[in-house]
Amino acid sequence: MYILDMNLLHKGDVILTAERAWQSKGVRISTWSKFSHATLYVGSGSYIHSDSKGVHADNIQRLLFKSKNHVAVLRPNKSKYIDAACIFARTQIGKQYSVKEAIRTKKNLLSAKEQNRQFCSRLVAQSYANAGLNISRKIDYCTPKEIYKSIEFQEVKTCIRKAEVEEIDFAQRYNPLEAQKQITNSILSYAREIAGCDIQTFEQLTDLVVNTPSIDSQIADFMTNTGYFDMWRYEYQKNRWRYDYEALISLNVDEATMIEACQREVEGASERLRRYNFSLAQHKNLFSNINLKYIQNHTELYENLVQMTKDNLDTCSRYLSSKT
Repeated sequence: MYILDMNLLHKGDVILTAERAWQSKGVRISTWSKFSHATLYVGSGSYIHSDSKGVHADNIQRLLFKSKNHVAVLRPNKSKYIDAACIFARTQIGKQYSVKEAIRTKKNLLSAKEQNRQFCSRLVAQSYANAGLNISRKIDYCTPKEIYKSIEFQEVKTCIRKAEVEEIDFAQRYNPLEAQKQITNSILSYAREIAGCDIQTFEQLTDLVVNTPSIDSQIADFMTNTGYFDMWRYEYQKNRWRYDYEALISLNVDEATMIEACQREVEGASERLRRYNFSLAQHKNLFSNINLKYIQNHTELYENLVQMTKDNLDTCSRYLSSKT
């Protein structure tokens, strides 16, 4: 089995894969392509993609490949578009997958018929187009093959290697992000049901609740009952070494591996902290005069995420400082 080396991937890399499922084979045959799926790597081990469960983030360490030929890593030639592309991709989380729109790639169309839906290669192309980089003539209906052939990317062949036994074991273990996907989908589905409109993202849901305060309690209570506002606690408890110095130094790991892990943690935590601080400030400033449970719950969530991320940053920075 093969795995992508997280240390060699760069934020903004596009990962094309050839999955073994029959649907994947059908896409490859119909588009005369080696690849059937496109994802955007957004850094710190996380990638965003659109599959049958919708648009969601996932862990790059969960991807295993039977052959090196089943994956390609494309790196944009112009790095100035990367941050904006990744930000846009995050705004798409929750959007439903559209089989109809994916099929329309074969009809040589240019403009999306269903704007509020996604499929894998559209997500990647729209993310970069929103940032100012057109990677295909057909942004809304490009294929993985067209992304692979785009002059805006260079293929990087050094990012895939043989997976270690423990890496294979981790990839096949319980993935808490699957529960997160289910919770996200259930919230957006409930919002569509009670509001009678096409709510596909949390950005759209926030606009809905702010403009229709009569549904505030229903939405906020439903989200609380799904466990959405407490999902962070699972990570905080499961991986205490990231947030507690004593737990970190008690790990039975050699120094070189620990330093490498802490360097990755510091890099990832620094970026997350910027995002969470921005979201927290946005809720406090934009909604300071809006007394809604939905807004209050989100403000508390971002306060918890900011504190957790600060703990992560402080713990791993302290370890690195002790080794210099």
